[in-house]
Amino acid sequence: MAGLAFAGPAKAAQSFDSCAGFIDSLPATITTPGTWCLRKDLSTAARQGGAITVNADRVILDCNDFKLEGTAGLVTNASGILSSNNARRGIIVRNCQVQGFRYGIALLGSHHIVEDSRIEDAYYVGIATNGSTNTVRGNTVRRIGGNPYVIGPSSRRAIGISMFGPHAFASNNTVAEVDAGLNGGMGGDYSTGIMMSGVVENNRVLDIAFIAAGLHIMGAGSVVRGNHVSGGSAESGSGIFCDSERNLLRNNDVDGYEYTFFRCTQPAP
Repeated sequence: MAGLAFAGPAKAAQSFDSCAGFIDSLPATITTPGTWCLRKDLSTAARQGGAITVNADRVILDCNDFKLEGTAGLVTNASGILSSNNARRGIIVRNCQVQGFRYGIALLGSHHIVEDSRIEDAYYVGIATNGSTNTVRGNTVRRIGGNPYVIGPSSRRAIGISMFGPHAFASNNTVAEVDAGLNGGMGGDYSTGIMMSGVVENNRVLDIAFIAAGLHIMGAGSVVRGNHVSGGSAESGSGIFCDSERNLLRNNDVDGYEYTFFRCTQPAP
């Protein structure tokens, strides 16, 4: 467990009392359950893998508002916090500042929570989950894009929050300044604030670059309510873009897009 240090009772400060151990250098891999903490800012120039990889169930990673920074720049394929096993369950990531990775936080598996964290300057996706019953709440995600995944000639993607899998829940997040990087060129750039299905409520999505979707609701059966989506592109883009008409929309405030709603409707208040 490179980069990990176990806590001793005599050394634990009051704010670290719940920590089973500390992550003091990168890269680090967590292989046992419990609460693992940061107690200082950390950085890495690694271009692959995770700065912190979680390889156990029932792990709480509490960064205590310290920063986890990637310094490799545009060439990086690394994630700040990574779980790459679909069988992982019950990972909680909280109070983290993650900056400068391809993916800020990327968690495969189910019943994970990402909360009260700040992800900035990710080159492709700020927060990504893939699995059942995952929750992303109370986070700030901003300045996403720059050298994202190329899906074809002159065609790029940048996504603030991406949640694949059933029973996803995204609440009270702020996503801002997502820009795929080519200013909506003819090949098609796609900048998306939040892409998911499930319950999407009380999020703020701001300044998503052309071609834009503030919210992209995948499939059918989602509940989309109380979101504020503004500052998109009046030239090309949708405030709320739905794959299906069979989604429930209520009390969403959308402003500044060419299409307020695409392939879905919201009843008048």
